[in-house]
Amino acid sequence: MNMRQNPIEDKDFSLQMRSLLFLLNSTVSPPSPDDIQYYLKDAKNLTTVLFLIKRHGLGATIYKRLKEDPVLSLDKNLTTALAPELRLQKIRTLKYIAHLHALCDLFIQHDIRHLTLKGPALSQLIFKDALHRKCGDIDLLISPQDFDQCEALLLDQGYRRCHPSGPLSPFKMKMFQKRDNAAGYVKDGVLVELHWRLFSNPELLDLDFEDLFEKRMSLCVQKKSVLCMGESDLLLYLCAHGAKHQWILLKWLEDIAKLLEITTPEHLEDTMDKARKNGLEAVLLSSLQLVELFYSIKVDLRQTSSTAVQKQADLLSLHALKSLKETNTPSYFQASHRADIFVYLRQFLLKKSVRYRFRLLGRFALNTQDWVNVPLPDVLFPLYYLLRPFLWLFRK
Repeated sequence: MNMRQNPIEDKDFSLQMRSLLFLLNSTVSPPSPDDIQYYLKDAKNLTTVLFLIKRHGLGATIYKRLKEDPVLSLDKNLTTALAPELRLQKIRTLKYIAHLHALCDLFIQHDIRHLTLKGPALSQLIFKDALHRKCGDIDLLISPQDFDQCEALLLDQGYRRCHPSGPLSPFKMKMFQKRDNAAGYVKDGVLVELHWRLFSNPELLDLDFEDLFEKRMSLCVQKKSVLCMGESDLLLYLCAHGAKHQWILLKWLEDIAKLLEITTPEHLEDTMDKARKNGLEAVLLSSLQLVELFYSIKVDLRQTSSTAVQKQADLLSLHALKSLKETNTPSYFQASHRADIFVYLRQFLLKKSVRYRFRLLGRFALNTQDWVNVPLPDVLFPLYYLLRPFLWLFRK
């Protein structure tokens, strides 16, 4: 990789982030164990690091390392602080799993094919523990033609649609489905996202549901079977998902690192073939570069790629590191929309396709919340494009 230095040691990272990176990888320095131990004795510093651990969804991983790795056995402050949060995380995840099982049973009863995305199923696959990975929602992928039936079933079960939050006319609902890839529903504090395609921008990665379902695999999650994508599709999806968000959460890289440990060479080659067909070769290579940097897992596929693709992958990695640094500073949490804009702009670099970039612009030009805040009649719908800049400033 053509980088001026190891980005993990880059002083552009805050001390808090370098502390987090050190806790993730004992080979990373500076800072040293003594520096970390001294730093974490301050209650304010400890609170900041705990916040970053929670933000990145790495509590279970770091807690395990603190307990098992003698180099990281700094003092009891961090482990003591993490323990109650992890207990709550497991309780919340069990609640999510109960909802997941109920929804899968419901869909099976009505002959609705579905796949689970990420969440407890992914945690079971890569950690052999459905409770290890932090769970924030339940993501279910369905065939587009089954959406109306699935939504009716969710509403009948007491779920409330929260995205889009307000009532929409049939025309606006159709526009919403073109713009977005998922609707959100909530019940008892559990968020369920119903996906009819993998990404809001289908030009990023548009894998056919029929093909995905045919290559599905079954996992046992808390003594019940759950369906999810096959290994090759899952790896490419996770790489595209993380790249879309510019890898601002380290748990996404951890997912890929753990998945690579169980991915066969055949599945890896299949993933590369699909990446090439979908114009995501550089995205896949960049993802593997970042996993190597942060988790020391090396998968060398560069020799099969052109020089231009390799250069694009290096550029994507550098921009991902910039986004990771920018979104983990105090200024970001005070004015997060500024860093969000840079994350959005860097998405244009993922693919050189004109269609992809055009759809990216189109998504930014419309926001479904504007339709709720300013309920114009359908005949005046084009006005939302003109009002969007003003409504964006108003929402911010």
